[in-house]
Amino acid sequence: VSPTVSTTLTINPYQPQITSITASPSPAYRNQTVTLTASGVSILGADVNIQPIVRYYLDTNNNNTIDGGDTLIGSGDTNGVNFGVTTTFATPGTYKILARSSDPDNDVSSTVSTTLTINPYQLSITSVTFTGPNARPVKNDLLTFTANGVSVVGAPNGFTPTVQFYRDV
Repeated sequence: VSPTVSTTLTINPYQPQITSITASPSPAYRNQTVTLTASGVSILGADVNIQPIVRYYLDTNNNNTIDGGDTLIGSGDTNGVNFGVTTTFATPGTYKILARSSDPDNDVSSTVSTTLTINPYQLSITSVTFTGPNARPVKNDLLTFTANGVSVVGAPNGFTPTVQFYRDV
């Protein structure tokens, strides 16, 4: 009879990995499409048939931790090759974007982050001119004001700005 031999075997879960995320373009303008892309995404200890998923969150409560207070922006997997998602932001400001990768068993990586600045549209007018019946306006003249060289940086194609004129009394 041979003696009984025993050993303890510890099975470690897979280890999803992610090294960084980027937002492009950054800064962006409101309602401009922004692409979020993760880098260094893998699952240590997994064969090639197990594919990671990257989930992107808006750090709503600004605590640099993915928790119930945060908003899921989207997720990307290998069908997107670069684990990327696209999104837009309507309100100008600075946003903290968080991401982490996971495997099908919901093992998760550490959290990585990036900061995205959304700028308002930038309206510019090169000059304002007026025309009327007299070279120098007098009381009760009907005047036509024209804003010249109106441009809006960051606005989508087809965007038409509104220009309003005010009388300073």
